[in-house]
Amino acid sequence: MGGVIFLSYIIKLIHKLFQMAKLGRPKNTVNKAKHSKLITQKKNKLKEKKLANAERLKAIIRKSKENN
Repeated sequence: MGGVIFLSYIIKLIHKLFQMAKLGRPKNTVNKAKHSKLITQKKNKLKEKKLANAERLKAIIRKSKENN
């Protein structure tokens, strides 16, 4: 009885190891270009915000120095 259970377990393991490739499209090829485009847009937007904030702070400092 134990040998039959062990044999079925071995067959399941072999089946999992040697599964055939899945049919259909690969997972990420369709959206990869769109995703990378959106990520670069997001990075550029953050860079622009950071630069704009730095310029704003520099302008405030310049103005405060002029007033003193």
